[in-house]
Amino acid sequence: MIRKGLTRLLQIVLIPLVCGIIGLVLLAAAFLIPTDRIEKNVRDSVPGIHSESNYFSITPRMKGGIFDNYTDADYLNEALVSTKDAGLMGCIMYGYRFVPEDDHRIGNVELLSKVAESREGYKLSAEYERFFNGYMIVLKPLLLVTNYSGIRQFNMYVGVFLTLAVLYLMLKRGLKKYLLPVTVSLLFIRPLALMASMSFFGFYVCMMVPCIIILMSDDNKLKERLWLLFGLTGTLTYYFNMNYIQLLSFGIPMLFFFMVTGVPEKPLELIKTMAYSFFAWGVGLVGMMVFKWLAYVVFIDSGIIKRVVDLFLYRTDTNDKPRLFGIVFNGTSAFGNPMWNALEIAFICLMVIFWIKNKNKLRITISEVYLLVLMLCLTIGRYVILSNHVIIHNWVTYRLLMIPILAFNLILAKQACKEDKEEKIPDQGSLL
Repeated sequence: MIRKGLTRLLQIVLIPLVCGIIGLVLLAAAFLIPTDRIEKNVRDSVPGIHSESNYFSITPRMKGGIFDNYTDADYLNEALVSTKDAGLMGCIMYGYRFVPEDDHRIGNVELLSKVAESREGYKLSAEYERFFNGYMIVLKPLLLVTNYSGIRQFNMYVGVFLTLAVLYLMLKRGLKKYLLPVTVSLLFIRPLALMASMSFFGFYVCMMVPCIIILMSDDNKLKERLWLLFGLTGTLTYYFNMNYIQLLSFGIPMLFFFMVTGVPEKPLELIKTMAYSFFAWGVGLVGMMVFKWLAYVVFIDSGIIKRVVDLFLYRTDTNDKPRLFGIVFNGTSAFGNPMWNALEIAFICLMVIFWIKNKNKLRITISEVYLLVLMLCLTIGRYVILSNHVIIHNWVTYRLLMIPILAFNLILAKQACKEDKEEKIPDQGSLL
């Protein structure tokens, strides 16, 4: 038993190591791409992104509709850097971008506008938070064929496809009673705003792809290889520098797993499954983080450790504010959309009507209560620990509340609908 556990632990630890090596090779290939065509498409991107400024909102006075053009412009700036400018390892490890020689700080969108026209008077500068940025293996090839507007359209098509795929597979698996709660919960995170913002789109992919794999997998094989799914998910989430709402890539797939296989009757079994999965996901996430640090230490400079510590202290600092402020700020952003609030209230009322009409008894189990509480605690824990970070970025991080909201909506739908008498449609093959 101990030997089997140690073997599994080693397998989980190897996931970020193997993925890190492969990711390093892929990044090297991406930065070897000639930048002539990329430069043209970045220049073509400037008028559109400049007209929107750094933080454009499609729903003014509602934070959920904000595009992070500030980070998108940073990524486009980084895509301009070639091995001729900084060497191969410099491109990968430093997260280089162009900044003014006098280092005068301006917004990233304004900076990109100037750099794209001419690099005279600009120098290469490293940005620690963007180093070893896996997103470049996607962005650089896309910039060979299209500009920023084209990438947005591409992301929208992929995002809509992933959403429809999830809903179709749910229907195919006999989970039609959960279609409405999943749809309402997805609308909470303003998915169109996520898809249109290039840097945010990765969050949506890291959240939806594991859900699709779960829906396409045989239940027994899925339970056996849950460690592999969450280990890979955590690893890839950090590889692609998804740092704001990375917890969505654990919480939402975890709920889909219980939706497909059923919530265990015994609370202890539920806790064990969640803890095991969260451990695999966390090892993947932290393991990729450590791999990046070690690669930086080996190839560039050991001084990164101090910067890592300083950044962690900054993000966990409260700036003399109570840690509960993080929860308050995110709650205000989360429920500042009256249209979604009305939709959720309408959904709850509809479920209550169905519950009365179907003459259902209260069928909620203690394990389902545990599930809801655990998902809520997981989200609140993220807000409390990284208090400073979630206060500053509450217009993004409020989306983490989708995790307990989806748990609540799924449980409510189960109570309202009749018991399924028909068997689920058999799996047509399996990805796991």
